[in-house]
Amino acid sequence: MSAAPPLPSPVRVWARRVAAVLAGIALMILVPQTGPVWRRILGVGWAAIGLVAGIRIWRGRSGPGRWEVWWMHSAAVAGVVALTLMHLPVGGLLCRPLLVEPAPGQADAIVVLTAGCGEGGQPSFASYQRVLHGVALWRAGRAPRLVFSASDFSWRGTGDRDAIASLAAQLQVPAEAFAILHEGHLTTRTEARQISRYLLDRGWRRILLVTNGPHILRAVRAFAATGLEVLPAPVQTAATIMDATETDLGLTTYAVHEWLGLGWYWLRGDLASSPVPIGPSCP
Repeated sequence: MSAAPPLPSPVRVWARRVAAVLAGIALMILVPQTGPVWRRILGVGWAAIGLVAGIRIWRGRSGPGRWEVWWMHSAAVAGVVALTLMHLPVGGLLCRPLLVEPAPGQADAIVVLTAGCGEGGQPSFASYQRVLHGVALWRAGRAPRLVFSASDFSWRGTGDRDAIASLAAQLQVPAEAFAILHEGHLTTRTEARQISRYLLDRGWRRILLVTNGPHILRAVRAFAATGLEVLPAPVQTAATIMDATETDLGLTTYAVHEWLGLGWYWLRGDLASSPVPIGPSCP
């Protein structure tokens, strides 16, 4: 009669449990921070692992093995995290320290950081929010011109630039009142550098910066680091932060993205030291 295999030590047991918990949390929090292609790859991979684990458990005679148990624990944690984030305002709580109050005053230009298009070539939900807010500020006389950012992304011949131009036309903004800057794959850092060059070359220094509430702190500091005088003009404030995305889970993903981005930009030195560097009033 063969000897039974030795039982794992308590340290190993707890290490596996902690690893399973962390894997479940990472699945729901960190995986959404990747690009669309990687999200699909990771999603298919996770589903495939679950399918194999389920088949092995169903066909097995002596119960699930260690890695099947580990996967089940991770999946259970991921499910609990998903339900929590979908039905509780966790994202709103995470976003509140990132918010900056809208600043009064006039500016040389209103800079609107658009948020790309969907796969159908239509502006994203965030792009609609930002463009509408920027146009409202322009109609209120806060600045004489609008500057939109856009990437070179296109979907079946329709690019970000075309979609934003079409939306501005639908909102009856004259062509001479706005410009659309587009150059490659945009990040907040590249947008700040590209737009600041465009503005400073024309002698326009003070801007109203329009973006969603969770993004405003990182955007303001990144643009201020280029030498511009920045007046924050977030789409959302503390009272309306839950409207930044269509779901609570989406808002949590957005908040995590911004916290990670803020830390990364700080490490690279891409942020101004003052959160809201405002210059003298315009005449």
